[in-house]
Amino acid sequence: RVAIPLPDDLVARVHAFARAHDVTVSTVLQSAWGLLLGRLTGRTDVTFGVTVSGRPADLDGAHDMIGLFINTVPTRVTLRPDQT
Repeated sequence: RVAIPLPDDLVARVHAFARAHDVTVSTVLQSAWGLLLGRLTGRTDVTFGVTVSGRPADLDGAHDMIGLFINTVPTRVTLRPDQT
């Protein structure tokens, strides 16, 4: 694990941006990752994997189950060169 400290003002701006656009911080960061991948690859359509919880919250006794309850879903970002 590598910890990279971020300036407090940057963290506050990311949170404010997420609130202003009614999205989660995770969505903002995934969008930024998609933008970076697009810039690095020169493509306007990129896909990356996002790991999500696969433990069914509504299943009785799920919290007592042992096992790997994750799923990796493809996340597609389509970039428009006319937008900044």
